[in-house]
Amino acid sequence: MTLEEILLQRLTTGATASIQQRLNGHIHFGVVPKHRQTYVRISNISNPASERSSAGTQHSTKKSTFQIDVFAKHYLTAKELATYIAEHLDAYQGTHDDVVIQLIEVENLRPSYANTTETHQHIIDIAITHRRKEP
Repeated sequence: MTLEEILLQRLTTGATASIQQRLNGHIHFGVVPKHRQTYVRISNISNPASERSSAGTQHSTKKSTFQIDVFAKHYLTAKELATYIAEHLDAYQGTHDDVVIQLIEVENLRPSYANTTETHQHIIDIAITHRRKEP
């Protein structure tokens, strides 16, 4: 299972009813189709595939960073949904198939504004500390 699939699962079937109802499955990776006023875009900022120690050996624990953009027509809607999502993901730990999530940590939550679409945006920066289960 990939980290993107885990985040998608946490924001759909693993999310509270208030998050599920507001998003209604409108979670995108990369380019977002312009069909909806409230949606989330998840971007992988860094996913260290082969992080190495100073001795040249591969670390078993990695730290990946993601940016989650919450878009909505109204400022308060974007802010409230971003806050719900940040609280839902922060401090999460769990195992998904062969991936062990040691910690999801919300590093930053800040407002923004997407001028070209006149849409309010809140940005959530998260770090995921993870490792693969030993076979």
